[in-house]
Amino acid sequence: MVDLIKGKYCYWVDRCAPDASGERFRVSVVIENESGHRPTGGEGVMDPMPWYWDSETCDRMNRERLGLDRDRVNEIIASSMWAKS
Repeated sequence: MVDLIKGKYCYWVDRCAPDASGERFRVSVVIENESGHRPTGGEGVMDPMPWYWDSETCDRMNRERLGLDRDRVNEIIASSMWAKS
């Protein structure tokens, strides 16, 4: 398990993983400079139950819980995309 340091990770909604309503999406954690993302829910992950949020909720949680603005979230996601797996 990775130690999550505030400011070094963000929440991201996977639009390929909708809930039954199709309006909310499964939340993942993206860690700066680490390839990929970690979906919430399931065995061996951060939270035993998957979270489903809409994009606005994800943005709000990044801002309120993690203190991240949209630019910082984009930096974290980009670093993950460029990280070697």
